Amino acid sequence: MMAVLLALGLAVFAGLAASAGYKTFGKLLAVAAFLTFVGWLASGPGWAVLGWIDNPQGPEIPSVDINP
Repeated sequence: MMAVLLALGLAVFAGLAASAGYKTFGKLLAVAAFLTFVGWLASGPGWAVLGWIDNPQGPEIPSVDINP
């Protein structure tokens, strides 16, 4: 979750820098934000989110009968 917040913060600062006239620095921050977000997607929680988007029903869980 921290990586997502970091990516959002970098994206906001990239927009602010670009609007203040620092276009090159804004592009650098935008690339850093993108790479941070992609890194989060490749991690465990991001991969779980991508898996859920691909199959919102969840994985098939086999039923196991336990005989006492």
